[in-house]
Parts: sequence; structure tokens; C-alpha cells
Amino acid sequence: MRSKTPLALMEQLVMVLVFALAAVMCLQIFGLSDRLSRKNEALSEAALLSQNAAEQIKSHGGVLSEILEPAGWESGDECWFLDYDKNWQQMESGDGKAGSYRVEVREETSEIPGLKRARISVTENGETIFQIPVAWQEVEDHE
Repeated sequence: MRSKTPLALMEQLVMVLVFALAAVMCLQIFGLSDRLSRKNEALSEAALLSQNAAEQIKSHGGVLSEILEPAGWESGDECWFLDYDKNWQQMESGDGKAGSYRVEVREETSEIPGLKRARISVTENGETIFQIPVAWQEVEDHE
């Protein structure tokens, strides 16, 4: 009568191989879910910051420089911007470091008198991840 030991050893080897493949697939799925989670978190934060900027602009009316400069926005290449680090913490102006994220407000031309328009965009390392248009009625002082 022959021994069944080689057959049992072969079964165990196949089981270890199956479990190893399952573990590799699980690790890849966890990595993918982590990347998707970070991307969705960045998109959510970008949308929130853009909406806050739009509400700030619409609530004050008037010229962008008069609205954004007192609020700490920096002026740049025909736009106003705020830089944020990788944890979405606002960076101090003039520190010389480039942020991971940038919220920009660029004024656009409007064909309707008294109506102002701008585009708010959020970029991650130079690539746009979110943008919204904003329009507001120009408010004149009545003194």
C-alpha cells in the first residue's frame, strides 16, 4: 500500500498558493480604495472651498480686488489665489513654497451691464480638479 503523504503535501501547497493569491488581490483592492478615498476627499474639499469663495464674492458685490484683498487672497497672473498644503491647511503668503492645492479666482467678461462674472478653480499640482462659475450684481454705494 502506498503512502498518502505526497498527496496531502500537494493539497497544502495548493491551499497556500490560493491564499497567497487572495492576499495579493486584497492588498491591491485596499490600495485602490485608499487612492479613491483620497481623490474623493480632495474633490469634496475643493468643492467646499470654491463654494465658500463664491459666496464671499456674491455677498459683497463690487470689484474683486476690493473683496478678496482684505480677506487675505494674493494677486497673481491676472487672478487671485490662495495656496493650501497637502492637508488642506492654508499656507502663509510669501513663504516661497508652492502648495499642493491652489484656489484661483479669475474675472471673466460679461455682456450684461452691472453683472460681473468670475471662474473659481481648484488645482492640484497644476491640474484642475474642480471649477465653478460665479456671477454677481455689481453693488453701487448709495450715500
